Amino acid sequence: MNIKRLLISAGIGLVVLGLLLLVAAGIALRLDLASSMLRYLAFGAAALAALVAGYIHVRSRRAQGLLFGALAAAVMYPIVLLISMAVSRGAPGAVAFILLPVMLLTGGAGGILAANRTVQSRSGGKKKRKRK
Repeated sequence: MNIKRLLISAGIGLVVLGLLLLVAAGIALRLDLASSMLRYLAFGAAALAALVAGYIHVRSRRAQGLLFGALAAAVMYPIVLLISMAVSRGAPGAVAFILLPVMLLTGGAGGILAANRTVQSRSGGKKKRKRK
């Protein structure tokens, strides 16, 4: 297992999470959503970011997608938890325990998507023979 690739994919997932949270904040301001709805937007953003991190981590490996996709999300989770505690200035509640399986499942789903993707060839769909 390549730790460097794992940390890079988790970092990309965190950047995606930051961008998605900015978009969610813009949506919340534009639509004047209640503060109770912000939690659902943040959950959705974390789930999509975990999906992206799992996909990126498994993309080149193309094997064991569920395991390594969930591993990328598991690396992201403590960082997301620390950031959310710093922003809210409080202890994590039950929401933090719900977020872990959500991120693990979507990270695993991203890994499965990456492991099962087909590679398009440049020869118009015809496979080239390898010469011996």
